[in-house]
Amino acid sequence: MSKLSNVWVFSDNQSRLAEIMAGAAQLGDCISVFVLGTQAEISAAHALGATKVFALGEREVCRIVEDYADTMANAIAGGDKPTLVLLPATRRGKALAAKLGAKLNAGCLTTPQRSILNKAKCRPNIWFMAASPLAKSALFHR
Repeated sequence: MSKLSNVWVFSDNQSRLAEIMAGAAQLGDCISVFVLGTQAEISAAHALGATKVFALGEREVCRIVEDYADTMANAIAGGDKPTLVLLPATRRGKALAAKLGAKLNAGCLTTPQRSILNKAKCRPNIWFMAASPLAKSALFHR
């Protein structure tokens, strides 16, 4: 399988970021990471292998992760295509994936299976996946 030119990554939990970025490194040449947090968390993303880091600012208690969907969608829309967006398979990750999918005119496949993806006639420009390597995933495409 050839690699994508870019894979976008976001995790609202720093402990999951390394796992998601490891998957991104296998799938793409460039890893662009959205970081919601401190300068230390931005530095951690670089240390994990991020090619580009997009700082969303420090975490505010009055905002939820989905509030950043507009900013993220604009960055993703302006990037190279085809691309992949990896998000954690948490309630927040799936909600963010749904918002991003809607903003970027993407469809939804909640339990993707390789056979379904292999039979797909279209080659989407943008894929959204809220995924845990261990279990659940949601796949969005445009």
